This record gives sequence, structure tokens and C-alpha cells, in this order.
Amino acid sequence: PVEFTEATPAGGIYETSEPDGELLYFPGGMRYALKHGLGARPRWHQVYLSFESDGTRRGGTLAHAAGNQAEVTCVDDQHLIVMNDSCSEYWLRVVAGGADVADEGAAGGEDSAASAAGKCYGDDDPAPADP
Repeated sequence: PVEFTEATPAGGIYETSEPDGELLYFPGGMRYALKHGLGARPRWHQVYLSFESDGTRRGGTLAHAAGNQAEVTCVDDQHLIVMNDSCSEYWLRVVAGGADVADEGAAGGEDSAASAAGKCYGDDDPAPADP
């Protein structure tokens, strides 16, 4: 995936951009490793798509992604991996939050890469599932 590091969280919420900001180009097959900077695995995330590069700025719209338009393949304390497994071209906005650094170890018991610390991107980058 392409690592995206240009956004930083504010008030415990991570946004790749404002709704009317510059969205991420998201053609079919594209994978992003979004470095969220929340300090722990986010407990929730929302993925939005638009046909406009600047979202709602000039009358465009944002809609929740569905199905293979935007598949979240891994979330950990550093990255959220999102993939466009469709053949269509979109512009992407992701919002995530709910990370609680104090409670990160309390959940425990999960061994998958999707919940392990720092396992979504880098040397241990999981391969995408075959369709």
C-alpha cells in the first residue's frame, strides 16, 4: 500500500481531510496505509467516497462506502489499511477515533494482524485476500 502520513489527529479524531478538503485519489486496486497517529487502535472508523476531488466544496457529495468500494483490511495502533477492490474510480475520505491508550491492553486475547500492534504496514504487511 501507499503510506499516507499527511493528516494528524485533533481532539482524538483522525481525518484524512475535511469534508470539503482535498480527498485522496482512490482508483480501482488502490491501497492506502493511513498513519492515523492516535496512539492506539481506533475503535471506530468511517469511510466516505466522492466523485469530486474536493468533496463537498463545489457542490459535490460524500457517501459511505459499501461492499468492495473500500475494504478495510487491517487496523492497528499505527495504521488503517483501506483498499478499493472495485474497478471504479473515487476520491477517499476516512475518519477514525475512539482510541483509548489506557485501555489498549485491556481487550487482549486477539492474535490476528488486524488487532496486533504495528502489524498492518511494513515488513509484516499482510497480503490482501484473494477475491
